[in-house]
Amino acid sequence: MVTATFTFELTVLYFVAANVIAILAYVLFVKYKARLQRRYTRRITRAILTYLRITEVKVSVKCINLENDKKFIVFIESEPMKRFRLSHLVEATLRDHVRTTCELELDRIYWRFIVKEKMVEGDDEYMRESLRSMVKSKYEIADSSLEMFEEANKSAGYR
Repeated sequence: MVTATFTFELTVLYFVAANVIAILAYVLFVKYKARLQRRYTRRITRAILTYLRITEVKVSVKCINLENDKKFIVFIESEPMKRFRLSHLVEATLRDHVRTTCELELDRIYWRFIVKEKMVEGDDEYMRESLRSMVKSKYEIADSSLEMFEEANKSAGYR
């Protein structure tokens, strides 16, 4: 019969237990921060959607946070509307709205306006004008030489 005995030094055992507890605490902290960031992005998205619901425009909002602080980046996708033509003014009031309702800051706001290929009855007049100008202006692309480019610049009044 063979007997095996193991001797553990108590300090090594405490050190291993402390490391396991520290790793567990770190994992729980990271999960908590991720959950908190998801909650913040949902709150901001909901606040922006309720704010823009007044305009009665179909809007898509995506919110992200890259630096894990309380400043967020927002992407707003909408049809081109005349009331959004001065979107920097809408952004200022939107920032104030998010600051008061969510107590969070919007760092940047990016707009994307989707233009349909065909006009539909009930479209905004601004969208109709932009579509008309897109249809009327046909761009022609052709290869040309550097001399032709310089000549066109001189005739246009550029150096």
